[in-house]
Amino acid sequence: MAVASQLGHPNLYDFLQASGVSRLMSERHYGLALALGGGDVSMEELGRMYAVFLNGGRVPAVRSWIGPMPASPPGERLLSAEASFIALDMLDKNPRPDTGQPASPAVAWKTGTSWGFHDAWSAGIFGRYVLVVWIGNFDNTGNPAFVGVQAAAPLFFRIVDALRNQGLDPGSEPRQAPRRVARVEVCAASGDLPNADCPQTVATWYIPGKSPIRISDLHRRIYIDAAGRRACGPGPGVHEEVYEFWTRTCCGCSARPVCRAGSRPRPPPARTRRPASGMHPRSSLRCGAWFTPCALGTRSRSP
Repeated sequence: MAVASQLGHPNLYDFLQASGVSRLMSERHYGLALALGGGDVSMEELGRMYAVFLNGGRVPAVRSWIGPMPASPPGERLLSAEASFIALDMLDKNPRPDTGQPASPAVAWKTGTSWGFHDAWSAGIFGRYVLVVWIGNFDNTGNPAFVGVQAAAPLFFRIVDALRNQGLDPGSEPRQAPRRVARVEVCAASGDLPNADCPQTVATWYIPGKSPIRISDLHRRIYIDAAGRRACGPGPGVHEEVYEFWTRTCCGCSARPVCRAGSRPRPPPARTRRPASGMHPRSSLRCGAWFTPCALGTRSRSP
């Protein structure tokens, strides 16, 4: 939703229309809920959108054919070749539901669960094929069991594995990075360029001049006194430690990979000093930002 809210024209609604989704209601009907699966789409339409990645960003023609497939026109461009390449690379890394590791040979796939558990979806690309799996009721009634990763994804991979075991997957065509795509090291936790205190980096793709890129400010070095409290500067018994400072936009800890793994990063300690007469030190944690007194008689916000 954050990305959808920042799109101008074409926005997400325009993008879906250009890709051939034909059952959309008015744009005002959805608002940002369209990014959460509020619109109707057929299996054929969803398959065509995934085929855009295989087609270098162009919308392919969908036809029923028996026998050798004739050549088809390139189609209208919906995405850049660079964006299509990066999206496929991201989807390739999605782990299989049964092994917890990315598929080998690669499968670029994703799941979806519609509002009210009406549908469970799994769609993806393997070799030269696009595969879409839908699980639901024909009368559109919901079922709590209709969860994409739990219901549709296992069936999706049973089909992929069966086709490969029968030798029906000729394999992927060689995929080369477009000329305007570059590789860069980013902070593994924030996805931004690493600052001096980032403990781990990973390599990723970006499009120069297009992809947003900035120096990470997630990891910050602060002073800690002998009692384990935050100090305002260097001094006797004071040492430095690096903490993660998550902003309000990262408030939902369950959305972060480290939290999904069952652990939460330690919050930075509060600043503490002896208060002036009649004052009491206070500290609170709001969305990962500490509001604490540091200098006498003042109340300050941590960076």
